[in-house]
Parts: sequence; structure tokens; C-alpha cells
Amino acid sequence: METNTTLTNESVFERYSVSEFSEIFIPNAVKVDRIVSPIWYSIGIIGNLLSTYVWLQKRMRKKNSSAVYLITLAISDLTFLPLHLLMELKHAWGYPTIDYPIFCELFNFIYLVPQCLSPLLVLGFTVERWIAICRPFKKQQYCNTGRAIKVVIGSIVGASLICSMQAYLWQYKNGLCEARQETSQGSLSLFTIWTSITETIIFGLVPIVILIFNLLVVREIRLLASNQIMGGSNHSTATTLMLLSVSFYVIATTLPVSILYILGSVIEGGDIHLSDQQIRSDPMWQSYFKFLMVKKVVDEVCMSHYACNIFIYLITGAKFRQILLKRFNIKDRSDTYFQVSQKISATTAI
Repeated sequence: METNTTLTNESVFERYSVSEFSEIFIPNAVKVDRIVSPIWYSIGIIGNLLSTYVWLQKRMRKKNSSAVYLITLAISDLTFLPLHLLMELKHAWGYPTIDYPIFCELFNFIYLVPQCLSPLLVLGFTVERWIAICRPFKKQQYCNTGRAIKVVIGSIVGASLICSMQAYLWQYKNGLCEARQETSQGSLSLFTIWTSITETIIFGLVPIVILIFNLLVVREIRLLASNQIMGGSNHSTATTLMLLSVSFYVIATTLPVSILYILGSVIEGGDIHLSDQQIRSDPMWQSYFKFLMVKKVVDEVCMSHYACNIFIYLITGAKFRQILLKRFNIKDRSDTYFQVSQKISATTAI
């Protein structure tokens, strides 16, 4: 049987490294990677440092268990960005940043911890907010700083235990940091099974649970408002709005990545033994490259939640905004406007 497809003895992944493969066959994805990621590094490192500074202030921590979660979230996100930079330098630029003995295994463990920790922390303060709004009589028992610290420590330990398997799944071999051969062979390999399970639970199931609790909180708030029995201070209301905003933001930027990651384990390229010219004209490979391009754009956009929480804090948190602006001797015009509006309202009422 004749065929117009010429096979080579060497596969495309033997001919090229991951970064070389991307540059040759999906150069636009590499451009997106190289342009967008540095933007998030710049915003995120500065933003998370400032967020950590503000949330550590006594005024923000006093009787505010949510601050415990947000401090940890800012530190976790701040930790993730330099780790992502090392991975970015390897895959987008071709530098052997993690291709070293011991560091290879250690890096793949540490790299995933802040990623797993982020949705767990958001779940923690989301459940706490649900208790405060929907179960107010249990608020004093569960919504306190001591309980929040315990939940945060539990989340860190849990994320570390889940990610510790990565130290075994990866190894340094022949000058490269790669998946351990005995754990990654076959469609039902330990690497595939473990990664799929953890990805589904942490980045799929947890965000869905967060979404359910958020919807319950929103429903309860609307119910209380419609019955005109909405209690609590303006600070409590602002905190609820802030936490809901962060929570929905994490959901919106986590679920799409998880869905595409799962699809990526199903969608495959064409014959890996085709020549470069044949790969460029092969329909199966071209469909795969389009998928990788879409995935890269979604990954880069969704990575913003490690960098942009500070904007949510500034928009929804008056105290956060006041402390940060005061630190740089900047007057909060929105606060001045609010005070003037109050005076006008009071004068009109008289």
C-alpha cells in the first residue's frame, strides 16, 4: 500500500526541545508568552508586595479573620511569580533554568504548591463569609482569627502533601528535567492519573464548590435586602463585596485553564515521525497547533489572578485604599467625595 507520507526514524520531539518545537510550529504562542507574562510579573510582584504590606497593618488585621487569608494569598501569589519566571525562561526562551540535579525534582514540587494553595485559600474565606452571612449565629465560633490561622496552616500542609508527589514524578536525566520514564509511560501511567485527579479536584471541583457558596451568599444578601433586614456595618458589607469579587475572579480564571488542561490530555497531534514540512501541512497537527494557541492565550489571560488582586482591593476596600494611598502621601479623592456627599445630605435633611 502506497502512501504519500514519508516517515523519519527520529520523532519531532527528539529533533527539538519544547521551546524549539514551539518557536518553529507555533511562533505566535511563543510571542504571547514572551509579551504577556512579563506584564504580570511586573504588576504582580509590586502589587502583592503592597497588598502584603497593607494587610499586615494592625488596623486591617484587628478583628478581621479575612485578613489572615488575604495576607497568605498575597504571599503565595508573590512566591509563584518568580517560580513561573524560571519555568517561562525554560519553555519560552530555551534557557536551562531548572535542568539541574535535585533542583529539578524540588522545583516541580514547590512550583505547584502556591498554585494549589490559591483556590484552597479562596475556598477558606468563601466558606467563612457564607457562615457570617447565612449562619450568623455561628459567626463568633467559626469566623475568628484563630480559626482562620488553623485553616490557612491546614491548607498549606494539604497543598504541600498533594504536590509532594511531583518530586517523584519528575527527574533530572541526560541534562534535562523531564517526567520520570517509569511513571509516564502509557495512557494510564501514574503521572497521568495523579495529575488528572489533582487537577480535577483542586482546579475543577474546588472552584465549583466556591461558586456554589458564592451564589448562596449572593442569594441570602438579596433576600435580606428585599426584606429590608440587612444588618451589619458598612465595613462588613465592603468586606463581603471584596471577598466575593476576589472569589469570582479566581473562579473565572481557574476553571477555563482546568478545562483546557483536561482537553489537552485528550487532543493529540499527528504522527510524531513526520518531517517538519509534512507536519506543517498535516491537518491533525494543524488542529493541534490551533488548540495550543487558544490554550496559551487562555493560560496567559487567566494567569492575571496571581497579579491583579490589588486592583480589586483598591476598588472595593476603602480602608485598604486609604492605608495604601496614605503610605505614598496621596489624598483619597473618593473618600473626600463621600464625606462631602454626606455633609450635603445632612444639610439638605435639616
